[in-house]
Amino acid sequence: MGAVGNAAFSTGRFNGGNVLALMNDDGSGVSQIGTSIPGWPGSWSPDGTQIAFTARGDPELCGSMPGGVYSCYFPYVIYTTTPDGAVVTRVVDYGADPAWMPQPRRRSSRFVFVYL
Repeated sequence: MGAVGNAAFSTGRFNGGNVLALMNDDGSGVSQIGTSIPGWPGSWSPDGTQIAFTARGDPELCGSMPGGVYSCYFPYVIYTTTPDGAVVTRVVDYGADPAWMPQPRRRSSRFVFVYL
């Protein structure tokens, strides 16, 4: 949950693809984050100013597969965004499941993720 009691989630209700959205903790007030930002939310920053999420990155290793099918690999990438979607920042390539780990003694937080 964010600082204002909102849950971040991914939904297909706005454009058919998985886009980031917010809703109140009672399920009401569903709205998109930004303009169709694709991805899967990980977690809110401890201060509620950012949401870390995973999305597919740029295509890599494109080529013909057996049977003549052309295909590309899309690595997972971690981004952060503000709750309104105004600022989206690419944080790390080849990562997933981002989260913040609060460090109370330092009055800060550490960003953690799974490296793929």
